[in-house]
Amino acid sequence: MLARAQALVSARDLVIVLTASLHPAWPPALMRTAQRGVRAETILIDPASFGMAGSAQAFLPVLAGLGVPARVVRKGEVKPLSAVYGTLRRWEFMTLGTGRAVAVQTPRAAPSLEAQLASLQALSR
Repeated sequence: MLARAQALVSARDLVIVLTASLHPAWPPALMRTAQRGVRAETILIDPASFGMAGSAQAFLPVLAGLGVPARVVRKGEVKPLSAVYGTLRRWEFMTLGTGRAVAVQTPRAAPSLEAQLASLQALSR
């Protein structure tokens, strides 16, 4: 997967690998990408915290030896911030008898940058 992604990544990009794989083959592939000037970081999902074999903590020295910054995330550490995102809404369509599809529900709109800037300016006064 990393080899195929190399064509899409430029030298100014940051590649963040999010994986639970402790297979020794992917870090060298990541380093081949990083040798082209691409920055690389890794977030390891700890398989042991999900009841699987292997410990991500033991894999950290492999990545450190290659100069790749890495962080281990365990089960229960990542929690959604519902107050930040609000209620999740998805697109929902209904097909009329004529064959026309109409949106019954749409995702909530993100506030415009101008509105956010205006509210920040109002607070600073």
